[in-house]
Amino acid sequence: MPVAAWRRIVEALPHLRFEDADAVLYRRRMLKSPAELDLMRHASRIGCAVQNSMLPLAVPGATDLDLAVAGMTTCMEHGAVLWDFAFASGPASGHGYWCRLPPWDRERRYEAGDIIHPDAYGAFDGYFFDLQRTRVAGDEPSPRLRWLLDGVVGVVEALCDASRPGARTADVAALKAAWLADYGYVDPVGEHAQVGDELMQPLDAVGHGVGLGFELPWVDTASPWVLEPSMTIALEVYLSEPGVGTVAFEHVLIVTEDEPEILTTGCPSVWW
Repeated sequence: MPVAAWRRIVEALPHLRFEDADAVLYRRRMLKSPAELDLMRHASRIGCAVQNSMLPLAVPGATDLDLAVAGMTTCMEHGAVLWDFAFASGPASGHGYWCRLPPWDRERRYEAGDIIHPDAYGAFDGYFFDLQRTRVAGDEPSPRLRWLLDGVVGVVEALCDASRPGARTADVAALKAAWLADYGYVDPVGEHAQVGDELMQPLDAVGHGVGLGFELPWVDTASPWVLEPSMTIALEVYLSEPGVGTVAFEHVLIVTEDEPEILTTGCPSVWW
């Protein structure tokens, strides 16, 4: 509601009391109808097509701009709209979300070994897709980078498998630290550490609801929610290592009565 209209209502009806009912709407939006779930499936197929059009172009000599043009073209050809790219690459791989427009580098050309991880999100008929993948220019990652890449896919797959009805979102989020500890990963960015372009500040959250935008439930260790069938959530993790960079991976899934239905398998998890 425009502020001007709100002020006129309040001035004309000074004794009228308004109750904040946002929680009612947010709660209902967490649970999708069968028709909404079909729209989410279709939107995720478009998101996969967007990534599939971009990632093959992530080769030495190409630029973020080349990928962005291909991704936007594919998105529009499918009748969808791109909300944005959270795009980072090369020495700046730790910048998951550039605070600038456009949020990608139009000029720098990729070099062999560069990390590229576009996060593409947008909507079809109002329903969102949101997925991220990582590719290495030249497809010859160092052993340590390959270990990091395998780890980020593995931890997200573990989070997906844990996303079942009755699971607490806080417990799903806590699984990230436990899984990575078993994997041998130690977060290199402490509370007081210097964060450079190649390293991303660690995130407590591992995901969020997705539907008509980014929605509840948030998936972090303080989250009060319990997963229920017909929720749709995006699960994403970034891993960093000094001298290597930052890698990222994201899936979208539907919570079902049994094992989760992952909507973003149409885009390969591994590009190395």
